[in-house]
Amino acid sequence: MRPLMREQFAERMRARFCDPAFDSLATEVDRLVEVAWQGYDKGRKASRTQKAGPGYADPDYISRSNESRRAAASRRPNAGRRILLRRAASS
Repeated sequence: MRPLMREQFAERMRARFCDPAFDSLATEVDRLVEVAWQGYDKGRKASRTQKAGPGYADPDYISRSNESRRAAASRRPNAGRRILLRRAASS
């Protein structure tokens, strides 16, 4: 079961465009809300993916943003170990 229903999701998305400067772009905002809903509804966590390869838990999947972070970290071998913390919050 989804944490948000479509109406709740749309309300939260539109709240990000509450500035009167967006009033003339209502149709475009509606389109953005629809595209974002489709991704949320289908459980699409990462829109851009690629094959991860051997050594990964799922060799057929990695998000490109995570792969680019991993590649950048491997180019800095003397930078020491770092931990990437990601925080997700709902409003």
